[in-house]
Amino acid sequence: MEPVSLVVAALVAGATAGVSETAATAVGDAYRTLKNLVIGCFRRGGVSDDAGRELIGQAGKGDAPRAALERQLSVVQVDEPTAQVAQQLLDLLEQASTGKFHVELNNNTGVQVGDQNQQTININPR
Repeated sequence: MEPVSLVVAALVAGATAGVSETAATAVGDAYRTLKNLVIGCFRRGGVSDDAGRELIGQAGKGDAPRAALERQLSVVQVDEPTAQVAQQLLDLLEQASTGKFHVELNNNTGVQVGDQNQQTININPR
């Protein structure tokens, strides 16, 4: 993944992560570090800290704000330490996930979750 996309993915994932209390401290620390590094990238590129925080804060609220963050990061460029922390955050989030699958099912029947499952469905007309 190229550095800008990596950083944006990590910021959005970190902002929306639901992790266990044990992992929350490590994830929170990495997320705060990443935000500070990104604000530093913005500062070096002439973007105010407030504008940088606003871009970061809005990124998880849809495609347009996320694209705006990506565009601005492409302009100011992401340095190697920032990309490394973004990758570390994504790795922490992956490790902190509670299981292999995250599935939400509502009013569904005949659904299986897991690997190498087999299912036979008989549909009887009424």
